[in-house]
Amino acid sequence: MARTPARARKETPKIIAWKLHEPHDAALQILGAIKPVTRLESVALIDAADRIVAREVKSPVTLPAYDTSERDGYAVASGDVAKVGVRLACIGEATAGAPFNGSIRRGQCVRIATGALIPKGADAVVMFEDSRASKDGRVEFSRLASKRQWIARAGHDVRKGAVILKAGDVITPAQIALASACGLGAVPVRARPKALVFTTGNEVKQPGQMLAPGDVYDGNTSAIAALLKRHNIDVTACPTVRDTEHTMTVKLRESAKRYDIIVFTGGTSVGDKDFGRRALDACGRTLVHGVNIKPGKPLLFGTVRRCLVFGLPGFPTSSLALAYHFVVPAALKLAGYEDVVEPRVEGVLTEALNPDPSKLTIVPVVIDGDGRVAGAFKGSAAISSVGMASGMVEIEAGSPPPKAGDIVAVRLF
Repeated sequence: MARTPARARKETPKIIAWKLHEPHDAALQILGAIKPVTRLESVALIDAADRIVAREVKSPVTLPAYDTSERDGYAVASGDVAKVGVRLACIGEATAGAPFNGSIRRGQCVRIATGALIPKGADAVVMFEDSRASKDGRVEFSRLASKRQWIARAGHDVRKGAVILKAGDVITPAQIALASACGLGAVPVRARPKALVFTTGNEVKQPGQMLAPGDVYDGNTSAIAALLKRHNIDVTACPTVRDTEHTMTVKLRESAKRYDIIVFTGGTSVGDKDFGRRALDACGRTLVHGVNIKPGKPLLFGTVRRCLVFGLPGFPTSSLALAYHFVVPAALKLAGYEDVVEPRVEGVLTEALNPDPSKLTIVPVVIDGDGRVAGAFKGSAAISSVGMASGMVEIEAGSPPPKAGDIVAVRLF
């Protein structure tokens, strides 16, 4: 006799418990899990600003390649201008890119422009200001000439084979000028880490989609992506991932094969529909879940193979606060940057702030052109808390509440 199948029992959600980390301890654990990306690539100089030099770069040329003039004036043999008032015959002209092809003999000079090659027979330049040309083609000099005066000697700037960029340098526009002047069109740099950013939640829709009752637009993905791009991370944003443990697990497992860092928002707390921790445990390992910060307690961090995974709260203020505090330093270390100091400015509070004395409290603030600072926090879920703010003030646990008139450091957005 056929047996009636038993009715499937509803699974009891796995209970996830917090283990709150102090912010400093969480940061150390996160940074300790990171090994910088070692991939290399070659980039055009015009795109090289703020990139990290992968290996030392040597000049392929000598600069200048020849003796050149440092001033506009006349190229002379210094022995011919040993006294004031001497007059020499001007026999030609040298400009940058159009040298004088002959030689200077005794009693002769050549009109010369800055950057032009020094003619044969000349060993000094006298500036126009110290000379006077006559209609008969002769030039009178009102100042003596010394040997090598106003001459840039060949190789005095850069020698061929000299190191012009060191491995680990963060390339500046000035270094781009040097490399370009040495004839380089591209430089070897560390590849930018690849990041995937997305949000979770069946109710979260992308801008432009129709909203049903209870739906909200995704305000987190573009903000986190923009923040990472500002720090030279190669970012991909993808559509909202639905709220199921299986979907999240597959997304993390497959994405970890192609990306160096994953940042998602939502689903990081301990509710029945918060699948971030369960998905991370299923395909990787969790290192941090919960941090003693307000706002931003549900921070999630771990790894799937070599890929870093950050889960941030869905509330916009919490998400962005944690992104600045934890994700940015981690991304910078992953990219190979060292000792990066985020911009902070000081201002004077116009009102008291009310931190939680038991937690590191992050308060969005507005700072005006006169350095006056006012709180802008309306709640973790209020996007205008950060959207209208200039930056954040961080107040350590146990610190006295800042009062009106106190000077505070504002970490600018």
